[in-house]
Order: sequence, then C-alpha cells, then structure tokens
Amino acid sequence: MQFERDSLLFSVFSSILTEIGVEHFHAPRERRATGVWGGGGLRIASARGLRGGRGRVCGWHRPPRPLLALAAARGPGVMGGLFWRSALRGLRRGPRAPDPSLLVRPSSGGPSWTRERTLVAVKPDGVQRRLVGDVIQRFERRGFTLVGMKMLQAPESVLAEHYQDLRRKPFYPALIRYMSSGPMVAMVWEGYNVVRASRAMIGHTDSAEAAPGTIRGDFSVHISRDKVAFITGGGSGIGFRIAEIFMRHGCHTVIASRSLPRVLMAARKLAGATGRRCLPLCMDVRAPPAVMAAVDQALKEFGRIDILINCAAGNFLCPAGALSFNAFKTVMDIDTGGTFNVSRVLYEKFFRDHGGVIVNITATLGNRGQALQVHAGSAKAAVDAMTRHLAVEWGPQNIRVNSLAPGPISGTEGLRRLGGPQAGLSTKVTASPLQRLGNKTEIAHSVLYLASPLASYVTGAVLVADGGAWLTFPNDVKGLADFASFSSKL
Repeated sequence: MQFERDSLLFSVFSSILTEIGVEHFHAPRERRATGVWGGGGLRIASARGLRGGRGRVCGWHRPPRPLLALAAARGPGVMGGLFWRSALRGLRRGPRAPDPSLLVRPSSGGPSWTRERTLVAVKPDGVQRRLVGDVIQRFERRGFTLVGMKMLQAPESVLAEHYQDLRRKPFYPALIRYMSSGPMVAMVWEGYNVVRASRAMIGHTDSAEAAPGTIRGDFSVHISRDKVAFITGGGSGIGFRIAEIFMRHGCHTVIASRSLPRVLMAARKLAGATGRRCLPLCMDVRAPPAVMAAVDQALKEFGRIDILINCAAGNFLCPAGALSFNAFKTVMDIDTGGTFNVSRVLYEKFFRDHGGVIVNITATLGNRGQALQVHAGSAKAAVDAMTRHLAVEWGPQNIRVNSLAPGPISGTEGLRRLGGPQAGLSTKVTASPLQRLGNKTEIAHSVLYLASPLASYVTGAVLVADGGAWLTFPNDVKGLADFASFSSKL
C-alpha cells in the first residue's frame, strides 16, 4: 500500500495495527481468510477531504460505506477539540451476540452485532492534561477492548503537508503550533458497534456544543456552556472586546454602562457576531441601588452569573498640585468604589451560595509611579489590594478573585487621551521590551485565562499584560540597547 497521500495518519494507523497483528487496512480479496475484510475502499473525511480507493489509497473509487472516517475538530482553540476519531470497519469476529447493555445499533443497516475496531487519538492538550487515563477508563466501562496504543510526536513538516489545504486560513499557523506542541496518544479500540458508540462518547466536534457526559463536554477547557459573564464598562474599548471574546467561547454576557445607547448598540453587534445572548444594562457603578437593580435583572434573565469582570473606570491627566478634591474623589468612586459595589452585590445575591470568578481590570500605575496619574494610580492600587483581601475572605465560598493590569493598548480611548503631549507612539513602543503596543484581543485572552478552568488554582494574583513595559519604565530601552552595543566594542 502507498501512504504518501497522508503520511501522518497512515504512519500512525499502520504502526499500531502492525503491532497488534494487522498488516494492512484493507487487503486484496484473496486474503479474506486472514480475517481482514478486504477489497473495500478507504476514505478519510477531514479538512483535506482525502479519499482512498479499492486496493490503493491513491484511488478515487468511493465505497458505499467508508472503512475509515476521520473527524477532526474545528481548530486548536480553548480551545479546540481534544480528539480525532477514525473508524476501521470490517475486522469482524464471529456472529455471536453481545451483551444487550453494550449494544449500539448502527445508523443505517447492518447487523446489530457487528464487531469493529476504531482509532481514537488524544491531541497534545489532552495528553498534557493527563486525560488519557480518563479516556481509557470510559471506553473500558462500555465494555470495549484496548488492542493497541502508541504515543508519537508529529513533526511540523508532516503536519504542514497534512493541513496544506488550510494554509491560507488565518488559524493555520496556530493549528500547526498546537498540533506539534506535544505528543499525541493514538489508541485502537475493539468492540460491538464501537465506531458509532465512540462518536457518541466523544461528543460534538465543537466543545461548546458538546453535551455533559461526553468526553469533550466534560474535559474540553472552556468557560462556555451555560456560563454568564457580567461585564461593567462592556459597551466600548477593552470591555467590549472582552465581551466579544467570551461570547465567541460560548458565554452569554451582561454588559453594563452609564450610557444606554452605547450598550444597546454594542449588544446588537455582539449578539449578531457571535450568536450568543447579550443583555445591555444602564448602570452607574457608583450607585449601589442601581447595581442591585441591574444584578437582579441579569439574574432574572439568565438565572445565574458565573463571572464578573470589573472594567468600568475613569481617568485623565492632571498634575497632583492642580487636581481638585472632587476630581480625585470621582476617580476613586468609579474605580475603587465601583469595583467593590458590584463585587459586594454579586457576592450577596449569587456568588456566596454558588461560587464564582471575579477579574478586576487595573493598571501598573500603582507599581511604578507616574506623573499626572496620582488619582488613577491610587485607585488602581486600592483595587489590587482589594483583590487580595477578597481572595482571602471569599476563597472558602469557591470564589476566585484576580486582577489583570494592562499596559499601553492600541486602538483604545485611554491610549489616545492619556498619551500626553510629548508621549508619542514611538516612545511607548521603545519603552516596552517587546517593542510594540498590545492590542485589545490580547488583553481579552488574558482575562479569559483568569476566568477559565485553566486558572482554577489562581486567586489573589495580579497578572500584568503590558509587554514588560512596567519593568523598564521610565527607561529608554532602545537607548540602553545602543549603549550596550557601544560598550561591547571597548
């Protein structure tokens, strides 16, 4: 047989089947006495749409039913599917009936006692999360027999050939990195109607749609199914992008802002782009009665709130000597008071009894000290302290509390308004070790991490996402690099 059409998959399958005593996927008709049902075709249903023919993988004759079907997940995403499914039909044993409790009738025709073999491969993230044992346990509980298993690392060159039809897709580089990020484990399972049963056990290709009780539904890392995120300041800027990313990962959201027209327009855009529900609410975080009313409305609409993102904030540039008492108080009331108000109300109305996750959006101002920002730096430092205190007090109620401190982010009102008359784009870029500005999607992904099960053991932390700028401020990183280069020549 020739395997050059898909070297990765066929090398895996052939090596496993050879180890368990099967030399070919399908054999010439004269070899039927060996127990291998030959003469049929081989079809691989994947993103590449490869089809095998009669006796040769490179043929193009379609059989009425595929011997092998590979169902690949949509992508690597939080996160992509964990499993490839493939089915090798026809390794039939005698016509003895199975235990009725293990019987799964095929989707179309054929005897209900058909004994088959199927290949299930656990992708790198599943291996790294030590899920192989759980997968084996589930198949054994169904009465299936593990007849072969192999761990392998896929080279990028082979993956590039395998996914060549996807090379123009925007997710292609991430897909290759993901599939080559670690070892995979491939297993051959045998049993009555194991092909269809394995599909049902693994679940929907989109993990956000996979039902509880399936492998993808129980083990895929996502914050999606039936989760609701309450996001203050979600009508624009970073808050809007956080809402969008959460909804694309399956969440429903509540976005709150003082401007009702803004959140109404934002909610329409978010729901239209993601297909998820988004409830817009007009709310001033400084007013506890307004916060209570908004939380009550959200709970009435969704029945639960699982995640709180405190993103509402106010800021401007002003020297401390010229800052009015009222201006200082206003920023403290919005940033610090507002964060406490919403967190406190949600704790009382839902989190105390059901647990939850709180992510506070702060800044690095309190860590480094910055001119013209005494009001905002003080407010954000207070929120970081609040994060640690609440993490300690509310941890026993299964409530995680963390902060996310962004740096200069492109395309935001904050960057435009707070840059200052002499702080141009080039200055901000050279002040960062990564030599670039961040973007709103990167901040949203960082928040997603803190809110997801990936951070299930993280609480009371302040995650800085600023490209390392807070480590070098106010140093001129570019100038330091030039000085180091000059010194090396002395």
